Amino acid sequence: YLDVYEVSNRQYRTCVTEGGCTLQAVADAASIQGYRDDPAFDGYPAVGVTWDQAVAYCQWAGKRLPTEAEWEYAASGPENQIYPWGNDFVAAFSAAESDDLQPVDSFSAGVSPFGMYQMAGNAGEWVLDIYDEGFYENSPLQNPFSSEGGDQRIYRGGTFGSTDPGFYTTSRRFVENRSASKVWIGLRCALDK
Repeated sequence: YLDVYEVSNRQYRTCVTEGGCTLQAVADAASIQGYRDDPAFDGYPAVGVTWDQAVAYCQWAGKRLPTEAEWEYAASGPENQIYPWGNDFVAAFSAAESDDLQPVDSFSAGVSPFGMYQMAGNAGEWVLDIYDEGFYENSPLQNPFSSEGGDQRIYRGGTFGSTDPGFYTTSRRFVENRSASKVWIGLRCALDK
């Protein structure tokens, strides 16, 4: 089961306060000065976390990062939709036309078939898998998970501010170094039930 919302600033800050998480300087931090600490942004997605920090947060919360396959299924649903809301791109259903991040509970018209918010746009979301360029050529059909490789990790979901519909498809993947701390990458957790 995936969280309905991306992890918020308030949630991540609580983890830091309780000693379960750390913060670090964020690349391109000028665009979000005060973003993490200003109560006005409590309901916005926690961004600028590395992959390892995302793993630590989910563990602190008694959860884990979703696998790439789990994330894609939660976003596309049993009908394998192109976008979380259906097969036609509607920019108003995501943060595609926004110049910045939006609250995690925004864009209710764009929820996935399972009711998850912001799976296309807003912040990209780290997944558990390690990037392996050829993994899917030989992966199992059921629950594929790439657990071997180097420091490259995968994030899904696109980000705010792009008007290219291909950027928001449920099948689009992005690759970044595990130590990357970017203003456009956040997280969502999963829970085994």
